[in-house]
This record gives sequence, structure tokens and C-alpha cells, in this order.
Amino acid sequence: MLAAGVLRGDVVGTGTGAGQATRSRRAATPIRRFSSRGQARVRLNRNVSGGRMRISELSRRTSVPVATIKFYLREQLLPPGTLTARNQASYGAEHVERLRLVRVLTDVGGLGLSSVGAILAGIDDDQLSLHDLCRVVHRALVAARSPDADSPGFAEARAGVDEYIDDSLGWSVASDAPERDTVANVLAGLRRLGWECDATVLAPYAEAAERLASTELAFLPTNASRAEAAATFVVGSVLLETAMVGLRRLAQEHHSAVRFAGVSPEAASNRCQCVRTAER
Repeated sequence: MLAAGVLRGDVVGTGTGAGQATRSRRAATPIRRFSSRGQARVRLNRNVSGGRMRISELSRRTSVPVATIKFYLREQLLPPGTLTARNQASYGAEHVERLRLVRVLTDVGGLGLSSVGAILAGIDDDQLSLHDLCRVVHRALVAARSPDADSPGFAEARAGVDEYIDDSLGWSVASDAPERDTVANVLAGLRRLGWECDATVLAPYAEAAERLASTELAFLPTNASRAEAAATFVVGSVLLETAMVGLRRLAQEHHSAVRFAGVSPEAASNRCQCVRTAER
């Protein structure tokens, strides 16, 4: 089961301005379908035309160098092709899809190949529940930036974070979730810089994270196949996290202009309204 079909197909929208289906032929356009209930589905696309192909054609279609494809094959990020001769193999739509997924996870999501490999294994494991896939994805993301558990003040910060998550927030989170260490490392770092604070300093971020997580998981369609749900979850978790970081920085620049550069909130709002009007 390959979830890489998330990267080619039609985008269908509903609501204002989306009465007609908008077709996209760009290779890196996610396939998403929004229902009246606000759900979004990443649909697997098995209609990549052209049938079987040699590795040179696979390279041409995906813009991935042959040497890189061979490396992915050796690292088992890409399933082997079908042998047609002693030193030749043919490849199909599933290889095109998988290559696109790997490249988006690395180029857009910023993940290392070891993290990508762990995520792909989770997608392909039919016995893995979506909740367990969630944990696999999160551990792969944290592995790329593992916190220093031996740093000064970490143990005290971790105890405070655990109490905040378990008691104050009441979240159902595994005790060994690596993100606990991530948050504790941040809190310990703030204290080393002279901040007199406990875990409640992160309350605004916890509230925003709660809303985002609830919204993202509501996108998962209830009638999707396991493959589609897994693809939707992985793309959302990795790529939308990258988008969230970018949007937060843009929002900071906006509020910095209002607070420090003398831009009035009214002027900023009017400028945004003018841009929206010009785009229509």
C-alpha cells in the first residue's frame, strides 16, 4: 500500500467561489476533496498514465536523478521494480507516486531520509492503527531534532511539563511521548536565560495547539480507506506543521510592523482588503 498518490490529481472545492471543479495538472498539487462537513481527503491516484517504464523514464517523469532513485531503492524508500532482464527492471505508477511523496516530505517537510523511512513504513503497515501511525510520525519528526535530556534543569522542567500536560490540560498522551522532552527542553532553556516561569507560560501555545489538532483530525474522512486516511494524516502532520511555522512568522512580522514600525492596525487591515479585492 503506497500513499504517495497524494501528489497528483484534481482539487475539488465547495463553498463561495468553488462551484466548479478546479483541475490541476501540476505534479506537486495535493489531491483534496472537501465535503459539506468540512472533511478533506487525500485520494490515492492510480491513474498515472504510461504503464510500465524504465528507470530513465521514471527519472524524467519525477525530475529525480537516476542516481538518487537508485539510492532510494538501496535504502528501501522505494519498492523494487519488476525485473525484465538480469540488470534491468520496469517501474509503474506506484513508483512515481512514492517518489513524489519522498521528495515532498524531504523538500517541503524538511525531513531526513531516516525519518521519511520510518513514516513510509508506518503508512505501508496495514496492521498499524491510525493512532499508532500518529505516534510513529511524531517520533520520526522529533528524531530529527532530539532534545538534550542531560542539559541543566531539564529534569525539573520535565516534571513540570508532565504535571501541566497530565493534570492541567488533561491530555491523553503517552508518558514516553518524545514531545514531552521537546517542550521540557524549551522550558529549561528559558529558565537558563533568566526567565522565571513554569510550564503555564506555554498556555497560549497549548490552547492554539489544541484548536489546530482538533481541526486537523476533523479533516480525516470517516468513510475513507485506511490508505487514504493514512496519507491524509501524514501529509497534514508534516506539511501543515511547516505551514503553521511559516504563518506564525508572517503574523509576527505583521504585528511587529503595527507595534514597532508605526503601521496602524487600520492601515494594515485596509491594505489586506485591497490585496484581496485585486485578486478577485
